[in-house]
Amino acid sequence: MSTPHRARKRLAWAVAFVGMAGGAMAAEPTVALDGLDNPAAIAVREGPRGGIELVVAEAGAGRVTAVVLLGEMRQGAVTLADGVAPAPAALAWSADGSLYVANTAIAAYAVERPALPATQRSVAEAATPLHRFTALAPIGEFVYAIGDGALWRCRRLADRLTEIRRVETSGDFIGLATNRLGYLAALTQGQVGHALLFLDPEKPNAAATDAILVTGLKEPTALAYGAVARPSEPRLYALDHDGVYRLDARVGADGFATATAVQVAEAAAPVAMAFGPDGALYLIEADGSQVLRFAGDF
Repeated sequence: MSTPHRARKRLAWAVAFVGMAGGAMAAEPTVALDGLDNPAAIAVREGPRGGIELVVAEAGAGRVTAVVLLGEMRQGAVTLADGVAPAPAALAWSADGSLYVANTAIAAYAVERPALPATQRSVAEAATPLHRFTALAPIGEFVYAIGDGALWRCRRLADRLTEIRRVETSGDFIGLATNRLGYLAALTQGQVGHALLFLDPEKPNAAATDAILVTGLKEPTALAYGAVARPSEPRLYALDHDGVYRLDARVGADGFATATAVQVAEAAAPVAMAFGPDGALYLIEADGSQVLRFAGDF
């Protein structure tokens, strides 16, 4: 039986990490970037000299491309990494400005100067063979990843990455996101449906909260925090087969938290998303050549 204390604790975690209801459906998107060769992943940050820097994994070309958006203007595209094989499938920035690129391995790059290729610092291989990594989440001294539905991690030691090892956890992992409080959010698929877990990177086998059941998703493929700070934390969003969904927290009379997926942007078979420091949503659709930009309060 739930006690009032446990109910308040679950409510506090749910509000802090998921977010309360709010926002509206996004307006029609604009094209932020086009002419790409089968883009498969995206990472966004503030540009080194202002603006918004988009980094895109082009699976068709086996390269990672960066472009800086300055209002309506676009700086020339820079190839950060070329000849990436197998094709890159996931990207992520770390807090120290390193770029991580994943396929069947995870590579760390130093992006030292604008308009120049990145420098590869280290490559980590999986302890056991797998098809590919589909999500990345650098956090603290670790780099977490999802591969073949399982959770994996390696350790960052100066400029070297250790071997990638599988974390023994239950459920199929779908998406990862990190928050400023140092926790790793994970969207999973289990026997009862989709659920959110909040993991301590130091002890990922033990969830920081009870699993929060998520309703309203069908075929989710990714998870991300919004970029605009809320009274507690940015909201969590999931990428599904027909667009982007905000995950709104609720607490029932029994004190258990749940989250309801509310669609905020429509897209045709999206494959990747990221929120920029400008608050916009950047999204890639399947078999496309563009990065779409959605503006609004999601």
